[in-house]
Amino acid sequence: MLYNKKMIQENKKKHLIRFIKYTLVGFSTFVVDLFLIYFLTDILQINYLVSAGIAFVIAVTLNYHYSRKLVFHETTRELRQGYFNFLAIAILGLIL
Repeated sequence: MLYNKKMIQENKKKHLIRFIKYTLVGFSTFVVDLFLIYFLTDILQINYLVSAGIAFVIAVTLNYHYSRKLVFHETTRELRQGYFNFLAIAILGLIL
């Protein structure tokens, strides 16, 4: 019984660390997204809709890359397939 409690505690710790990493990756790419929108719109004078689209694609790509590398590094899904699934979900979220 003690062994099971220890395993449960280790599993909870692992999931908490994964959640913290995922949150940090998400927050940092959100900041990148906002910065890119500002930079492209205010500094480079690009239309705000175009800027938002460019920033969105870059931020989602960075989010996928860092999430895969730092958070979900044990995944076995092919890189291309995983990216397109991730991008489709992000676009669906944007639409909603």
